[in-house]
Amino acid sequence: MNGLLAFILPAAPALVVLAGALVMVGRLHAARRASVGFILRRDAHGDLVVPVLGLFTGAARHGLRGGAKNSLGPVLAITPDGLRFKVLREARWSFSEIAQVDLGRALVSPSLQFKSARRGVLVADVASLGLARQVLMALPPSVPLTPKAMALRDGPVPGRLA
Repeated sequence: MNGLLAFILPAAPALVVLAGALVMVGRLHAARRASVGFILRRDAHGDLVVPVLGLFTGAARHGLRGGAKNSLGPVLAITPDGLRFKVLREARWSFSEIAQVDLGRALVSPSLQFKSARRGVLVADVASLGLARQVLMALPPSVPLTPKAMALRDGPVPGRLA
């Protein structure tokens, strides 16, 4: 027992600091989710603006090939012709360029993964499954969805992402 206490006691302050940091990160993320919003809205051009927590574009989400991420001022909009987004600079993908849309999971929120054969992947971290469903429903039927994305679009909204 003394050996166990001798091991735990020196680590206790670090564990308390770590627990406090995790609580703070959770609270900051919850506040950010609340400030971003949970519904699509139309802008002055009539495009559907998607409130996103962050956008990533690149060849692979967590691979070594690199990419770019924007969590400070990301923009994602669904236009009549495709997607308009801003990670580092504004770009557009037509719906015909999107090979597949998948539903994934970011660290603590759902993500929509738009995959293109020519341009890699665009990942949008959204605040809730309800918002992800709104985005999937706003896409035209010609955009291919994975079975997981199709299940969210067509079925009941689950409380959590499996």
